[in-house]
Amino acid sequence: MMTLRKTNVNESITLSSIYTDKFKSGMLTFSLYLPLTPKNYLYNLVLAGVCRRGSDKFPSMAAINRQLDSLYAASVDIQTTIQGETLVFTISAEIIEERFIPDGTDVSGGVIDVIADILLHPVRHSNAFPSDIVLSECGFVKDSLESEINNTRAYAATRLKEIMCRDTESFPTLKYLLGEIDSVTPDSLTAHYSHLISNAPMSVFYIGAEDVQSIAQKLERALRDFSGTRAFSFPALTPSKKTEFLFVSEDMPVNQGKLALGFRTGACLGNGDYHAAIMLNEIFGASPASKLFMNVREKMSLCYYCSSSYSLFSGGLYVSSGIESKNRERLTDAVRSQLDEIRKGNVSESELYAARKSLEYSYVQIYDSPFSLAAFYSGRELAGVEETVEDCKARILSVTPERICKIANATIHDTSFFVNGTLIGGREEDEDED
Repeated sequence: MMTLRKTNVNESITLSSIYTDKFKSGMLTFSLYLPLTPKNYLYNLVLAGVCRRGSDKFPSMAAINRQLDSLYAASVDIQTTIQGETLVFTISAEIIEERFIPDGTDVSGGVIDVIADILLHPVRHSNAFPSDIVLSECGFVKDSLESEINNTRAYAATRLKEIMCRDTESFPTLKYLLGEIDSVTPDSLTAHYSHLISNAPMSVFYIGAEDVQSIAQKLERALRDFSGTRAFSFPALTPSKKTEFLFVSEDMPVNQGKLALGFRTGACLGNGDYHAAIMLNEIFGASPASKLFMNVREKMSLCYYCSSSYSLFSGGLYVSSGIESKNRERLTDAVRSQLDEIRKGNVSESELYAARKSLEYSYVQIYDSPFSLAAFYSGRELAGVEETVEDCKARILSVTPERICKIANATIHDTSFFVNGTLIGGREEDEDED
């Protein structure tokens, strides 16, 4: 059994660890937390790229990579993610386990030193980030945002979530990000970095077979300049609020229409019956045995693909589909009809069995990846939920048909976003099928 253990490195840093000798590689993640705002998110996106460019000890991307290569090809990645109302800036590393190192090289210590230097001493000129690097990274971020618009399947999903967050000012929209990216300057980005490094608490996850006290000592040594009490409490996760129904449509010169439907379950991680919501999503549209796949796609042939996903952090249930634009209303009615069937308790034994087996396999797979383990436990740490993988799996598998019916009846469809494909023979795109 893999057990989560927590250690205080200092007043600013907590270390969560899981001992396991299952993997040949261990994993370290360093996460810094800020309140979610559009500006914080935009600046974190640019900062992640700038931090990859170099540090005091390793003044270029090439220098960082050479050092990581010398540490038995360790890898480091930097990204920013949204979890509820919290913004997470994460540096993660994959490192070979010490029992496989023939010459005694301190790989974990070396990687911790690299990450500490990237985090605490990123490359700067005259106390500000180099203007050429900032300009280049802003260009990369802008290109990435624009490419998301060009991927109509991803764009429809993003726009749906933006519209569902219409009553909050904290969610970053593509329009805001693209409108503000050119205003990021070396001075303003340096100010954001200084705020992050001075105010954000840090949580470190380690998964591997090295003694946790050894990891804690290496962290304490490398991050001695990251100190002081960081008073930041994670906002409680609450399900997104139900609102008046809203339909939004945009015309685009593509062959295939994209319809995204947004539902609110009223249950999220640590708030409401989220285990039943997970099961509802599986039966509704998350697997090849789901009602959306078997009925709407296969039997009714109304779409190229149709599937659902569930957000543990917002309680949102999202349906994504690719259709001929003329079938929008028929597809909407068909999706609602499948949810109505679940509301009425019309879930067969075979559907329930298939959903349970699919979810059981999904949670068993978490043990196959240290990054999946870290994602599972870090999300629950943020939500204040004490739950092991086994606990969660058992609670999901014990969900009764009555609870599925109850959460389905509490689930409300209040948002639709439609990409209307206007041109026959327009821009070519993949007509993905699930």
